[in-house]
Amino acid sequence: MAHVKRSRETLRDLSAIVQFIAEDNTSAAERWLAAIEELFTLMAAYPGMGEVVVTRRFGNVRRRSFGAYVIYFRERSYGVLILRVLHGARDQHKLL
Repeated sequence: MAHVKRSRETLRDLSAIVQFIAEDNTSAAERWLAAIEELFTLMAAYPGMGEVVVTRRFGNVRRRSFGAYVIYFRERSYGVLILRVLHGARDQHKLL
């Protein structure tokens, strides 16, 4: 069974996003987190999904959209390592 690992930055990203959504609607924040975790599981099973991009900080990684957010991850023998989850309006180049 494929596994998902999350970087420390990913854990901070997810926490900040959930807190932001929860300011308006706690149940929406819970649903969003459950949905993205489900996508992470799918990505671990099919780590080739998403497009390959080159980042300044991480080099070659994969990117996949999730609503207004962009997930950056790396394929691993065990599944995937989620590197960052960023809102699409943020300066991706600067953060990666």
